[in-house]
Amino acid sequence: MYGNKFKEATKSLMSYCREQMGYDKDPDVHFVKDGNNSNNMLGYTAHYQPEDKIVTIYISNRHPKDALRSLSHELVHHAQNCRGDLQSAKTEEGYAQKDPHMRKMEEEAYLEGNMMFRDWEDSCKEQNTILPSTIGEQKMNNLKNLIKEKILAGLVAEKKMPMGPGPDGKKGTDDDNPAFLDQSKKEPKKDKGKIPPQLEKHVKAKQGNKKDKVEEEVETLEEGKCPHCDGDAPKSKCNCKGVEEHSELTDIKKNQDSIDSLNENRLLNINKELMRRLLK
Repeated sequence: MYGNKFKEATKSLMSYCREQMGYDKDPDVHFVKDGNNSNNMLGYTAHYQPEDKIVTIYISNRHPKDALRSLSHELVHHAQNCRGDLQSAKTEEGYAQKDPHMRKMEEEAYLEGNMMFRDWEDSCKEQNTILPSTIGEQKMNNLKNLIKEKILAGLVAEKKMPMGPGPDGKKGTDDDNPAFLDQSKKEPKKDKGKIPPQLEKHVKAKQGNKKDKVEEEVETLEEGKCPHCDGDAPKSKCNCKGVEEHSELTDIKKNQDSIDSLNENRLLNINKELMRRLLK
């Protein structure tokens, strides 16, 4: 109830009382919590059992210093028992008023027990010995621990809180971590249209070959010959100025050349459209 410092203080007090009163063996000490007894204004604070050499201290709703003072009182009774002064003692109710011998035992316990406790307390202060924490300090420690537990529980709950639909459109579950807490689930942003460094050389080489092939095909296209003469010059460079022969053979040939030129122009336009689509 009081913590480890209270246990250390109990050992220190018992050692001090043993040295002062000279008995060889300490009694068994029991610290008891009893809510009903603590609510009784005239309830027990402590008692000693001579036949079993047991000290019982009631600690519910008591200041630790008050509990130690009761221990010091009962240790005097233990010293009396070790001397043989309590062999035929009777501790029924009212014994301190009815039995003169037991009254003297109680007077010694109150005087020696309180003074011995006071001397032990002053020696602890003089030697700057750490005394046990008070109930208030223990409650403060308990409050700090409770606050710490609540904060940790809140952080855990926040980490497991669903954060709404994810990238896949599915709603998060309690086991999903928020994006701002779980950095491991973040995917790197993808740069659309950017060629990875390890493939850049191959892609550029392939694009270059494709472009050279297209240019080569464009260069192989030839303009049709002039339909008005028998020359080999293309129609854009011909200087015949459209001279016509009036012979029947010339007209037939002219018509034939016109048809061939028309076909060539169609093919040229088709090739240009294909090239435009390939280069697009």
